[in-house]
Amino acid sequence: MILRGKQSIKETYNIAHIAEAFIIPDLVRHMKHFLEWNVCQAGADPLSDAERILLHATVEAYNSLEILVPDQDMDADNTYKVQHLRVTGRKSWRGKEYRRDMV
Repeated sequence: MILRGKQSIKETYNIAHIAEAFIIPDLVRHMKHFLEWNVCQAGADPLSDAERILLHATVEAYNSLEILVPDQDMDADNTYKVQHLRVTGRKSWRGKEYRRDMV
C-alpha cells in the first residue's frame, strides 16, 4: 500500500477530529482498545499506555491509497493490478458532490 496526496494538518489534526468528520463516534474508544490489546499488552498498565500513545499520536491525512489487488483476468498466482482508492474531503472530484471516504 502506498499513501498519496498528503493533506495539510490544518484540515485533520487529531483522532477526535477524524471521528467527527467521518461520523465515527466510537473511533477513539476502538483505537484505544486495539492499542491496549495489540500493542501495549506486555506493559504494566496497557490502558494507560494506549491512552498515552493516542495523546501523542501524529495524525496525517492523505487523499488516495494505492493497493495491489489480485488480477482475476490472469491465470498466474502472482499477478496484481494497482487500485487507486481516492477521497476528496470537502472538494469535489470529477464534478461530482464531495465525499468523505476514509483512506
